[in-house]
Amino acid sequence: MDKLHISATSVAMNYLPEYLAVELGYFKDVDLEVTSEAPADWTDVLRHVDSGRADIVLGGIWVPSIYKNRVKDYYAFAKVTSRFSSLLLGREPNASKTSNGPISRARPS
Repeated sequence: MDKLHISATSVAMNYLPEYLAVELGYFKDVDLEVTSEAPADWTDVLRHVDSGRADIVLGGIWVPSIYKNRVKDYYAFAKVTSRFSSLLLGREPNASKTSNGPISRARPS
């Protein structure tokens, strides 16, 4: 089994695709053992990848862009989600919602 260790800039809903893939066994299905950590100081993710402690960093596109041509060049090589994975949730229905339910199912064009 191949191994992949991820150092992430935080533990948040943004990383839901990774959490779901682990829980649903998608990585195991392709013979990949994935582990991850989120250091207290987000800048440690760069130390982790530089030292070999982590194979990749999971974070925003701003990470490679703020360091490029300054300290060290880092490269984004994959996009995990197409849209921000957060949602809004309320206890009461909102009268302005559509008849499709509490959350509009309208798709962006």
